[in-house]
Amino acid sequence: MEQQVRLLLAWMDDQDAALALLGRKPSPGENGHHSRIWQASKNALMQRAPFRPSPAGLSQFRGKLKERALAFQQRPDVVAALQGLDWTIGSIDLRHLLSLRWSIVEDDAAKRAEAVAPNDVDGLFSFCLPQPGPGLTLTARIDPDRKALTFRSLDPNFGIGQPLMADIEVAQAPGQPGRKEKFIGFPLHFGSPFIQVVEFKGRLFLKNGYHRCYGLLQRSIYKIPCVFIRAGDFAEIGTAETGSIPYDILFGDRPPLISDFLADSVSRTVVRTSQTKLVRVAAAEFVVELV
Repeated sequence: MEQQVRLLLAWMDDQDAALALLGRKPSPGENGHHSRIWQASKNALMQRAPFRPSPAGLSQFRGKLKERALAFQQRPDVVAALQGLDWTIGSIDLRHLLSLRWSIVEDDAAKRAEAVAPNDVDGLFSFCLPQPGPGLTLTARIDPDRKALTFRSLDPNFGIGQPLMADIEVAQAPGQPGRKEKFIGFPLHFGSPFIQVVEFKGRLFLKNGYHRCYGLLQRSIYKIPCVFIRAGDFAEIGTAETGSIPYDILFGDRPPLISDFLADSVSRTVVRTSQTKLVRVAAAEFVVELV
């Protein structure tokens, strides 16, 4: 099973670019077509004028969207997901946003935005800031000998949250009285369901919603609703996950914009084997000598 992936080629180094274009490490001394493609994208990037942050920031909602915005801000799931952050919601121009990610799966992006009508402001609001979806439906492979569970999902946003500890009531069989047990575990999630933009040091970064935003850009839909976060430090931008674009590129003279995914001069579509995400949760017991 394969998928088409759009890469921000011009910002990669030569080794990562070769691996992405060839689908393997280049052989010793191999310096052919892939090198010329990468160098051409680097040259196109360097011909650009240095980046200047746009003065146009967040726009407030008007009319009936103000009521929807107020209701969104009061949703318990939204408040919980954004707890501790300085945030609001409004409308932003996608063309001003910088990318934290190297790649986007094109097939998924196109499908997600197909149903959005450019002039349907209510539909666009629901697409960018959706209602809570159905609960997780996951199956796990149980390894009783190692006290472990393994979960699988095709969604790259599937992940594991921070550990939790709570007292719960556990019944040995249906209809029998429960007994209190100490529960320690990890919540499973698919990331935030709404588009988030983060402002830090005068630059605007897309934190969440890459496939939806790419699909909207393909349809020339630029002004979108979003959650807008004012970051107090770099960690709040959301680059902790492996594979994010590093700081020196994001705050350099020519950082990658979300719209650069559509620019053939600096981006490239490659075909790669589809990937699945595995999450394994395991418990272990140890005995140690007291000193």
